[in-house]
Amino acid sequence: MMVKSFRKFILSAPFVFFTSVISVSLLAQTNNVGEDVKNYQRQLSEVEQSDGPFGSALIEPLVGLVSAHQKDGNYSSALDEQRRLIQIVRTEYGFSDLRLLPLLRTQLEIELLLGGTDSVSDIFDHMRFVQSSAGDENPDELLSIIDEQAYWSLLRIFFDRSREGVKQFFLARELIEQQIDIAEKLFGEEDERFVPWSYRKAVNNFRLVQLLNVSNGLSYETIDRLFREDGALALQDRDAPFFYGRGRGSITPTIQKGSMLGQRYLDKSYRLVKDIDEILGYKASLLKAAESPAYREALETQAMAKIARGDFQQLLGRGTSVRDYRAAEELLMQAGVDSNLIENFFSVPEPLPSLKLHSSLQAALNAREGSDQHADDRLFLGTFSGWAENIGFSPMPVAPDSFPDLALEFGEVEVSLSISRRGQASSVKVSGANELSRRLRNQAVRAVRKIPFRPAIVDGKTQRIVNASLVYKMPLEIEL
Repeated sequence: MMVKSFRKFILSAPFVFFTSVISVSLLAQTNNVGEDVKNYQRQLSEVEQSDGPFGSALIEPLVGLVSAHQKDGNYSSALDEQRRLIQIVRTEYGFSDLRLLPLLRTQLEIELLLGGTDSVSDIFDHMRFVQSSAGDENPDELLSIIDEQAYWSLLRIFFDRSREGVKQFFLARELIEQQIDIAEKLFGEEDERFVPWSYRKAVNNFRLVQLLNVSNGLSYETIDRLFREDGALALQDRDAPFFYGRGRGSITPTIQKGSMLGQRYLDKSYRLVKDIDEILGYKASLLKAAESPAYREALETQAMAKIARGDFQQLLGRGTSVRDYRAAEELLMQAGVDSNLIENFFSVPEPLPSLKLHSSLQAALNAREGSDQHADDRLFLGTFSGWAENIGFSPMPVAPDSFPDLALEFGEVEVSLSISRRGQASSVKVSGANELSRRLRNQAVRAVRKIPFRPAIVDGKTQRIVNASLVYKMPLEIEL
């Protein structure tokens, strides 16, 4: 059974402290952490006698005490004191004061270390409330906080049972919609700054389709939830009927042969990426007369959007995806991108879709995690991390840069495979010895077979790859 505790997390990001209201001298390190704790506790006792239990003078020694407890690895005590510190700051400055944000982030990191899953969600809610109360003072910060909370909700599927995991997915879906609304008000739909948020929605629509089509309880939960939120029409495939029963998991949509459940959502994703391509294409056209470095950069960015457009065509099973890939190659050549880089990019199959819309080809190549040619002439496709045990063919969401680094428990297995000209994996086998059980190895093979790929493209034509390999990472079952 998958561990539902988050105590296996390891945070490697540095803690953020409430530096705006503390003196540096109080955070000076000594050789004896235990003495630090005693000193801060003594200071607190003295201040409490004169100012009471909620006086503002307690803020400085409390910050020092929290830091000392963290250095000592006493996270439970650190959390207790951090909560007290937040309460005092609320009392002194109000519930929506921006000085609460770094304090809440420190609490967030301590909660993650202690496995407080529900508390983490509550902290994000509080951070959003504080940042929202600031109005338009720093809208990018609000978008960043929502982005972290959406990632956290998506990450919960890694751990939670099907019903709770699906609930968290739909919370992430709602948060992504909020991001879209905020970004649209800030930038407008035709502004290139709106593009990253629109692409996030396109990718999340694809995740939804994957959840709808997985062969386990996640699918039943997703169908029920989507039926309640979006109605039957969203799930209906042409004139195919629904079958209704009684109780949870009783709604059974039917699809036409060759189609997939939730096709409409994948169509929406394609339209979003198509709009992105047009927005970036318009920007490039405005710069064309200058023939400047800015114009060439705009062409390269448009080429990356054209690749994404082809990717979603590929996911929809449309042969027209190759036209988009060819158009992207032409744009990259016009932008002056090295032809060897272009060839390296398109000649290596890649799991779809890319979770981030890169602005340059080099950035996309850097994100491939070491795809290259093996010494035994096998084409190495990099590393693929499954989202969760029961939906292993869906990629693990990428954490925002501002989110604390978490070490999640994965098992690894290297597999050999072939990739057809249509981007389908076949002849998947475990290659080499490893410590995973036979059941997990078989699970990895089944997952890799379902991963959609952008096919290799050489000289503008798709090409079959018969001797490739990748490292597949799956969430491990851990005995408590």
